Amino acid sequence: MVWCGPTTGTWSVSPDNQRLILENLTPKPSGSIGTVEFYITATPTEAELHLLRTSESRKTGNSVNEYLLVPAN
Repeated sequence: MVWCGPTTGTWSVSPDNQRLILENLTPKPSGSIGTVEFYITATPTEAELHLLRTSESRKTGNSVNEYLLVPAN
């Protein structure tokens, strides 16, 4: 997922700690109402966060994408 330019919004983790929720995103990602959700697919560590998009992404050919977030140097 690539958003060009600055993006603002808020994030939260679902009450069951299973989803990362990005809300009130500005600008709104294509095909969304300003909310994007990801499943947290492994226990987060200081070194990485594994995510799986909860819905298809139009920008990637309607695929459900996996992401691995790692801290910057």
